[in-house]
Amino acid sequence: MLVASLHITSWVGKPLKRELEYVFRAPVRVENDTALVGLREAVRGAGQGYPIGLINSAFYLANGKRGDV
Repeated sequence: MLVASLHITSWVGKPLKRELEYVFRAPVRVENDTALVGLREAVRGAGQGYPIGLINSAFYLANGKRGDV
């Protein structure tokens, strides 16, 4: 469910994940922009080859709670 958006207000309250899965006919994971920037850098950017942020070679996304890195 999209909780808030300054730019696409008509999507607020809609089940974004479900609608994207329907359109793309594939599993979808919805994340915040900061988590995805970190993932992109680790996989395709300046973080390639550095194990920081990885646990057993897997990148873990945060859940927005205290202690997230």
